Amino acid sequence: MSQAAQDDSPSRSASQGRAAGFPAQAWIETLLIFCVFALHGAWLAPEVNESHYLCKAKHYWDPEWLKGDFFLGSADAHATFYWAAGWLTKVMSLPAAAWTGRAVTWLLLAWTWRRLAIAILPRPLWAVLSATALLLLNEYGELAGEWVVGGFEAKGLAYVFVLAALERLVRGRWNAAIVLLGGAAFLHVLAGGWMIVSLLLAWLMSPRRSSASDEGGRPRLVSLLPALAVAIVLSLPSLIPAVRLSWGAPADVVAEANRIYVFERLGHHLDPRQFPIEKVVAHLLLLAWWAVLYWRIRGDERLRLLGSVVFGAVVISAAGGVIAAVANFAPHAGAALLRYYWFRTADALVPLGAALAAVFLLARLWDRRPTTAAWLLTAALAVAAIHFGTLWYQRRTAPWPRCDLRETSERYAAWRDVCRDIREHAPREAVFITPLDRQTFHWYAQRREVFNSKDIPQDAASIVEWNRRWDALDPPVDPPPSFSLARRPLKDLRAAARRYGASHLVTESEPRLPLPLFYGNAVYAVYVIGPIAKNGVRPRGSPTPDADDQRPND
Repeated sequence: MSQAAQDDSPSRSASQGRAAGFPAQAWIETLLIFCVFALHGAWLAPEVNESHYLCKAKHYWDPEWLKGDFFLGSADAHATFYWAAGWLTKVMSLPAAAWTGRAVTWLLLAWTWRRLAIAILPRPLWAVLSATALLLLNEYGELAGEWVVGGFEAKGLAYVFVLAALERLVRGRWNAAIVLLGGAAFLHVLAGGWMIVSLLLAWLMSPRRSSASDEGGRPRLVSLLPALAVAIVLSLPSLIPAVRLSWGAPADVVAEANRIYVFERLGHHLDPRQFPIEKVVAHLLLLAWWAVLYWRIRGDERLRLLGSVVFGAVVISAAGGVIAAVANFAPHAGAALLRYYWFRTADALVPLGAALAAVFLLARLWDRRPTTAAWLLTAALAVAAIHFGTLWYQRRTAPWPRCDLRETSERYAAWRDVCRDIREHAPREAVFITPLDRQTFHWYAQRREVFNSKDIPQDAASIVEWNRRWDALDPPVDPPPSFSLARRPLKDLRAAARRYGASHLVTESEPRLPLPLFYGNAVYAVYVIGPIAKNGVRPRGSPTPDADDQRPND
């Protein structure tokens, strides 16, 4: 770093470094960052993906739980996370496991974020400000739905290793950073794998080290090979199950699975042609702002190195955009590549880089023009207060999990009531056809279901079967049928029940179906549509005559 650049940077004096690293202060700042993360992510359980991940994890540790369920019995793409975290579901309820996992993850993220922030700017409490900036920029500047702080799942723990790796990297410890990213890949092969690629791109863009003590330059590639070997070994327990998802499946099945996965089910994460225009604009504005900030702080070696990693993530994202353009002409090849989440890393790293650079520049401004900096800090805190105030208002007016936010209080209460009754009274062998817009049946009712639009399997054969089940319950015709199963032809529902071994049907209470009623409330009804389970439990309520031929929609 040039002398001019050093003089232009916020001071990193030894006294400041000692003050920033004082144990009591370190714990206080870590706990403050933890509180910020908790304010941001403390939605009721289950979070959007927790009903997917934690039910899978519970089944992984207890195969008898909902044995025979289509989704839970499919291949385990995140087996390392299930192995590492699923034991919680053996000793506590699913909600308790979610909250415990969140608390541990947020605390570890807070600890590693503080270490990274202190490595960039060793001043008291500024790490708390940069953590808040990360949340806001990630919330409103992401392109493909990636987050750093959220529910309890594999990528949250993987980002703990990512932050720890970035802290090592900006201190010039390339080998330690690579090994830590191997740990991230152990928990989530794509989150960690793309970060390793980003780091290697940063290595290519970095100048060579002028001496052994130079922290900012790049080391010789041969010196990184042992760390890369360790990272690869660490990633294998996660990489091998991911590769095996398509092993043994016919090429046409793999191609169809890729098409379903990328273009039908997860296009909002994988196909930029399906991204909302407002997200594209917001992300491009954030990217432009980060570029301006990066240019301003390029004289600081640590921020320059961090910026190189961010730029590597942007290169990966741009490559995904090119693949999406090619997919217009070669959809099979495009789907085969786009399924690897090319936009995930930039969604996380661009807000990260912008947050740290902005706070660094604000600290520099504080040294020169404290009044102006104070006004800017006040404005930033006001924006943060509006964000957290909005979250508080949403949680107060809609006190239910985020995956159910689109519901009214009446429908949410009715859904919980139906699931509670099923959990308490339905045979354990029962299999349910459930409403197409619900994703928490496993979580609340703890019974098997035929299909869940949220819970798409990961292996090729199961993805194709999942799509067949969707088509059977919600045929892809023009005009589309009613979303309500209660308005589907009863003969089609009976055919689906026979085909998939369903014994019960959960749907809207209106219109009333001519089936034996198991349970019902003002919103939902549970009918017996298949053979009664062997344990002799019978439907409660008066059976209705089987009158398929009398229904006009048949």
